[in-house]
Amino acid sequence: MKTNNKGFTMIEMVLVIAILGVLSSVIYSVFQFGINSYYSGSRQVVQQDKVVDIIQMVRSQVEEAKTVKYDRTEKVLLISSDNLKDIDMVDNSSKNVQCWKFDDNKLKFRPVGQTSYDDLVYDLDTSKSSFDINSEEKLAINIKPLPLNEQYKNRNITEPVVAEISVRYKVAK
Repeated sequence: MKTNNKGFTMIEMVLVIAILGVLSSVIYSVFQFGINSYYSGSRQVVQQDKVVDIIQMVRSQVEEAKTVKYDRTEKVLLISSDNLKDIDMVDNSSKNVQCWKFDDNKLKFRPVGQTSYDDLVYDLDTSKSSFDINSEEKLAINIKPLPLNEQYKNRNITEPVVAEISVRYKVAK
């Protein structure tokens, strides 16, 4: 009698399917971890880009300005291309004055001649973001983005980033 040994037994098939199931779940979890790490890293880069963009925007305006003042009561940075002895918040829309302020989790900017603010940068922690001019005539910019990484909390900017720009000879008293 001749036997036919050209196939797989049922036990061999069940073992192969079980091994493939275990391997596919391991491969999927590694793949999912890679995707989460990529998106987390890209959100961290977005936070860093916001900080760099704000510093560059304000620095370029301050470098071109002739007068700079920080109004502590209104929490507004005032920048003018004119030599003004004093800049105040009253009717400065007619003057050549730009206004910057952190409000409502945004950096807001009011161009020359406008009365309303434009939103420039979103997702900022405005309770920890601020402008100030210190006694050494340096403009200090504190910028704290809102946390974007919920799963990887250590990939958020946790403390305000501080940049100082010299405003010597530009400060309006």
